[in-house]
Amino acid sequence: MTARHPIRHALANVAHLLSGKAAAGAISLATIAISARLLGVRDFGVLNLVHSFAVFVGGLIAFSGFQVIITYGAEALAAGDAGRFHRLWRYMAKVELALAVLAILVALAIAPVVGRWLHWPPAAVAVAPLYAL
Repeated sequence: MTARHPIRHALANVAHLLSGKAAAGAISLATIAISARLLGVRDFGVLNLVHSFAVFVGGLIAFSGFQVIITYGAEALAAGDAGRFHRLWRYMAKVELALAVLAILVALAIAPVVGRWLHWPPAAVAVAPLYAL
């Protein structure tokens, strides 16, 4: 097996990531076009409001522990302490799970209030808590 040049290897990885992003973007665009066509302007707007609400609540409460794992996990692995790395990983998974559940509960609790405040149709108010799941 021949060794690949590090820059060629890095460029291949970047190309792989970019192709995945491009495919995801194309699929997302198609989904938006189909949704807008099927729902109509008004209902598509309501869907976007409900989606934005769910993303907002998740963004306020959710926590991404990958940076903690990268920073402190790398230190643990560099020191040869796999046990500390595993404990850190388990702890951050529990923190992220707890905050995700909290975000869902908050969305469930306030979706009806926000929906009425933003004059969502009754059907959207009823579906918004489920959308937050």
